[in-house]
Amino acid sequence: MNRIILSFILIFPILTVAQAPEKINFQSIIRDKDGVIWSNKSVSLKIGILEGGANGTISYLESHNKTTDFSGLLSLQIGTGNVLSGSFHQINWGNAPHFIRLEVDFEGGSQFLLLGTQLLSSVPYALFTNVADTTLHEKTEIDPVFNLSTAKGISQADTAYWNRKTGNNPGDIQVWNGSLWVNVAAGMPGQILTISPSGNPGWLPSLNTVLPTVSMIGLSEISPNSIRFSAQVLSDGGGHITSKGIVYGTQLLPTLLDQSVINGTEAGAFEGTITSLLPNTRYYFRAFATNEQGTRYSNQLLENTTSLVSDVDGNIYQSVKIGTQIWLKKNLMVTKYQNSDSIIEVIPNGLWQNLLIGGWANINNTASNNEAYGKLYNWFAVTDERKLCPLGWKIPSDDDWTILTSYLGGLDVAGGKLKSTGITYWQIPNAWANNLSFFTGLPSGYRDELGVFFGIGYYGLWWSSTSNGAEAWSRYVYNEFNYSTKETLSKNYGLSVRCLIE
Repeated sequence: MNRIILSFILIFPILTVAQAPEKINFQSIIRDKDGVIWSNKSVSLKIGILEGGANGTISYLESHNKTTDFSGLLSLQIGTGNVLSGSFHQINWGNAPHFIRLEVDFEGGSQFLLLGTQLLSSVPYALFTNVADTTLHEKTEIDPVFNLSTAKGISQADTAYWNRKTGNNPGDIQVWNGSLWVNVAAGMPGQILTISPSGNPGWLPSLNTVLPTVSMIGLSEISPNSIRFSAQVLSDGGGHITSKGIVYGTQLLPTLLDQSVINGTEAGAFEGTITSLLPNTRYYFRAFATNEQGTRYSNQLLENTTSLVSDVDGNIYQSVKIGTQIWLKKNLMVTKYQNSDSIIEVIPNGLWQNLLIGGWANINNTASNNEAYGKLYNWFAVTDERKLCPLGWKIPSDDDWTILTSYLGGLDVAGGKLKSTGITYWQIPNAWANNLSFFTGLPSGYRDELGVFFGIGYYGLWWSSTSNGAEAWSRYVYNEFNYSTKETLSKNYGLSVRCLIE
């Protein structure tokens, strides 16, 4: 069987005694023949404890099936595996030197290769005393390896410091600074702990860490003072993302020296809204991500904020970009044409049904409905040559409405995307409403050709400028359905008006 030749780096300083039942913590880092970390791979291991020498008697043998983590590290506890022979608790640690023999199948099977044998240079005290003489008199140390190690010089004064803790987080370690033990905070995943010539520890990026990769996905909900963004950290570069977000400005290729929005420290997709922008201004946007190696910027997107719009009555409207079109974000409220000629308010039902000139009405003839819903206009006001919309804006044609609903996926699904969410204005259930277009359509109802008001809370209806004989084309949405409907209605109907930029 062909095998990938890997190397094990045995981290024997991490051979420690766990809490009862007694066992030995063991860790190894796996790399391939080119030195690349063997990340997230299943391996099988056979671990033996040998007594007396590298080719000595096998006192104990067990097997493990493990998966390396992203840094190639695998961790296990000797004494907890699948026992193949011997008894871990019956090993006589004080009788002779002991060695650890490691066999591995890198494909996670049972075809083991011998990687090597290494001296267990310092037998854990708790394991030694498990089989040592427990009488109170002093015993002579006979282990030649121990006699040559620094452990032989450990005194009671030294051990007094062992339980002093200053770390508060998993992964914290301590270092002796010459007079006392001080805490070294845990590093980031993938970092390497190094010791300077002066003995000071520090964390450095992994040798395999590169700059992260990040991408701008899109911009939406483009309004006079805000734009919504979506972006993605495609790769952390093998390090740890310490910062990510969006940089933006009015000049090409913005950086962190310009304006920015910070959005967390995780890889993957992220989104948000940038506010406090200037109306009718071009902005440039780039995503960024930072890891231990530095900061990388994404592709650049540019977009103009929309305008704040005023009609001849002084009413102010926000505008929003939907696809290639820019719409007012609210129904029209004006009482005059562009030239300041007044449009008549029609209250009596009988007058409304016989009107052949432009007219408007508040919904249910109630002025307090104007601010939320806007006014209802007959089709004669919509098509008057003096123009109903603010300067630079127009009544959308039937084709203009089709461009909008096609961009939103077609008439069958456009209704939910056009409707405002919630039931503050809409009657229950306001089904499928998500306002993904940010059109924020409201259920202003309508006034029929006899002058009777219907459907507030249930229907939103808007005129087009396109005639169809005695009738004209319109669009409307419902509180109970996801679709948007295209219909012709009598020109004496009173409907809402949304203006489209020319």
